[in-house]
Formats: sequence, C-alpha cells, structure tokens
Amino acid sequence: MKTYEITFITKEEIKENPAAKEIEALDGKVLSSNTLGQKQFAYRIKKETSGFYTTLVFEMAPEKVLELNRKINLNEDILRHVIITYKAAKIQKTKPVKLEKMPPKEIPTEEKPAKIIKETPEKIIQKPVKTAPAKKKAAPKPEANEEERLEALDKKLDELLKE
Repeated sequence: MKTYEITFITKEEIKENPAAKEIEALDGKVLSSNTLGQKQFAYRIKKETSGFYTTLVFEMAPEKVLELNRKINLNEDILRHVIITYKAAKIQKTKPVKLEKMPPKEIPTEEKPAKIIKETPEKIIQKPVKTAPAKKKAAPKPEANEEERLEALDKKLDELLKE
C-alpha cells in the first residue's frame, strides 16, 4: 500500500465525502481529511463560480489508483480533482561555508580595485586590477591680494589695446 493525497472541489458543501466512499470501496484506507472551505474561482468551472475544497490523505494499492481516478471523474458532485503521491519532504542539513581572511597587503583600495577571478566555497581569491596612475592636479597658486590682481589685469588689457 502506498500513501496518496487527493484534493477535490465540490459544488456545495456535503456531509458525506464522495471520494472517501470510493476509496473505501476499492479497499483503501482514509488517514486524514481536511476541509479548506469555500473559495471563489478565477474562472468558471462547469458553470460554477465557487466551490468547496477538501483534501484527503489515504493508503491504497497502486494498481487501484487509476480505477479511483475513473470513478471520481464520473461523479457529478466533484468539479475537479487531483491525486498525487504523498511523501514528506527530506530536508538536508548543510554545513556553513567558512571563508578565509585575506592578508592585509591584498586588501583592495580605490587606486587598485580588486577583481574576483575565482570563487570557491572555501575562500574568495582576489587579484588587484592594474589601473593607470591618477593624474595629479596642479597645486593652486597662492592667491595674491585683490589690488595686485587688478593691477595685473589692467596691464594685460593695456597690452592688448596697444596692438
């Protein structure tokens, strides 16, 4: 016997579960039942705009599942259904990844940004990128006082006017 799960939608809320009757008729065993209540459909299903959702977990011989599917398809009270194998998900524990620290001399700076060339779970290897040296700006000249600056401008103006 394998464990399966069936979710089906009925037109109206019914006290007697039609799928449970079919499962028991085929020598299956219902393990649990869950009613999700009435939900609105995104689109009409067999001229209905809403339906009642129910989920059953059951055990049955694998060769009888096709017969169950055929019988449920013939039932007019059930609008839609799906049968899947019921299996609990296995969660694997993973070890945390430990990254090694880079030596201080390899720490990237603004002048030499780092380029990642290879990434592994153990460590990240970085290689400095060669860049052109930054151009140095000319040092600003010490500012002369306002009178000297105006005299220099007057001299240049006179020279230009003479020409």
